[in-house]
Amino acid sequence: MSDTNEWTPSFREFDDTDTQSMGYIRSLFSEGRVEEARAELQKQIEADPDNARPVIALGFSLLRERRLEEAARQFEKAMDLDPENEVPALLAAQVGMRGDNPEYAEVNFHKALAANPNSVRALTGLSRLHLRNDKPEEAITVLERAIEADPQSRRLRQRLAALCVDQDRYEDAQAHLEHVLSIFPDDIPTVIQLGNALHDMGKADEALTLLRRTAEAHPEDAGLLSALGNMLIRSGNFQEAEGLLRRAVTLPRRAAAAGGEQASQLGQGQAQSPRQAEFRRRMADWFRGRPRVFAQLLLVQALIPQNKQSEAREILAQLPRRGNMAVAIQRLYGDAFAREGNITAAEESYRAALHSAPKGETYIRKIDEARSARKLSDTELFALYTDALDQSQKDMMSSLFRMGDRD
Repeated sequence: MSDTNEWTPSFREFDDTDTQSMGYIRSLFSEGRVEEARAELQKQIEADPDNARPVIALGFSLLRERRLEEAARQFEKAMDLDPENEVPALLAAQVGMRGDNPEYAEVNFHKALAANPNSVRALTGLSRLHLRNDKPEEAITVLERAIEADPQSRRLRQRLAALCVDQDRYEDAQAHLEHVLSIFPDDIPTVIQLGNALHDMGKADEALTLLRRTAEAHPEDAGLLSALGNMLIRSGNFQEAEGLLRRAVTLPRRAAAAGGEQASQLGQGQAQSPRQAEFRRRMADWFRGRPRVFAQLLLVQALIPQNKQSEAREILAQLPRRGNMAVAIQRLYGDAFAREGNITAAEESYRAALHSAPKGETYIRKIDEARSARKLSDTELFALYTDALDQSQKDMMSSLFRMGDRD
């Protein structure tokens, strides 16, 4: 069965006309002998000036070094030589994406589609571009075209379902995910995504039934247990969530599977932009290999409302406070102190979280201005901090999504 993934350019795209010589050139690049490799490509170009393959390869080597203007010239030359080949147009679109030139990227995605109207690679790239430009409906339309070309692709339907949820098109999302499960009934990431969609549709019982049934069939899947625990926390069932998450924490690392679909929703409601939906998918890939960290953070969320603050702090003390983890951990410390009524310690933790968060200093200034304007109750003050942290997380998602497009 087909399962289309997003296209990552590879040198092997260009070696099918002369395997021996292109293999030698590829080995030179892999050994770091870049100038020798380019000299060999130039020899091929001079010997056969109508052959687009070495021109594309030369452009690709420049693209990898982010010499974008030089790379673009090579890809445009290759398009002139071989207008029916989608690859140089796709690579030119990559130049636009990496160089923050969306107009150039879009033009070349359309050139790739002119060469191959059913190019899933061009369609998925164009959908990402529409998301960067805050055009979710256009992104959905393009992905629907991609699915017509590859209707059995899990990745395409998962991505399209995420966008549909973000646009409140829940029935469409449900249909795409159920289609995946009709082909891949044991695909746990899709089960989790469908459970979240059902929960957001107000079908919490149906969502929990789906995840519980799947967890019974896969009791050693730490990611799935974490996902179910997360949903139980969202439903206010902290005791049952605690039991599942304790199991997830103790499972071996190899039991990682799919729990990362919930990663970016930690402590939050449904994300509010197409970029955040896309970022959830990206974060899922990261968290699949780290179910224990995710389960530990969720376990803390389940413990705090049950007034088990000492154990919650013991868990938090074991986790690394680097990068975005520092924000999550300090936020949870603040929640624990707030639950106990320790106003000073809670505020210190919330402020520490904001100091590590995107645009955090801006939010701190706004909170301080609000306190100066009038006397705030403890509840009002904590709401300002938690709302700021929620918004900062959304800012982080948007920022990281853009960075990911440029890598």
